[in-house]
Amino acid sequence: MMTKKSNPTVPQKVVPPVFLKELLQARSPSGYEEEARDVVRKRMEKVADEFFIDALGSCHAVLGKAGSPSLMLAGHLDELGLIIKHVSEKGYLYFDAIGGHDKSIISGRRVDILTRKGVIRGVTGKRAIHLMTPEDRKRVPEFHQMWIDIGAKDRMEALERVTIGDAAVYDHGFEELYGSLAVSRAFDDKSGAYAVNETLLRLAKGKKPQCKVSAVSTS
Repeated sequence: MMTKKSNPTVPQKVVPPVFLKELLQARSPSGYEEEARDVVRKRMEKVADEFFIDALGSCHAVLGKAGSPSLMLAGHLDELGLIIKHVSEKGYLYFDAIGGHDKSIISGRRVDILTRKGVIRGVTGKRAIHLMTPEDRKRVPEFHQMWIDIGAKDRMEALERVTIGDAAVYDHGFEELYGSLAVSRAFDDKSGAYAVNETLLRLAKGKKPQCKVSAVSTS
């Protein structure tokens, strides 16, 4: 007697909040959080009783400015990044880290470089594996052994497009995997910033609390 196999349970698809997706797609390496600040300002400025950006670049959205006691909810706006520190004669961009990176997975990734003239695309690289010795292949490359290629033919052409001190982020935006699961760079930081601001948005829609509530998106 044959029995019919039951189909595996398919997880319910969840529509991700637009606000969260906007935060995740904003490029905001530490110290260069302008895009993420603009996302927060657009969402929070009209809803909060007070909205301001402090001297360090953190966004403050406040409900019940005169309330007591004062409650602060805080989440990070920043993310990992790279910072351009040298351009070689061949036009390759050498970089240092913004935040803590796993150096073994930096090479071979597309990056967006935030320049004064706008965002340009590059790809990280290192010495080709067929040019390495067996011992070299076992070692994790140091930062001075990796670079970003933007397709420039030489140093002069590269410096027409980028400036020393420009920052870059990995090109890995929001993508849904399966059911309610999704992936994106900077999920660990941006989900916190989303949570504190969404909390304030929901409080603003109902009966406002008697205390002062500040949602701070920290730089």
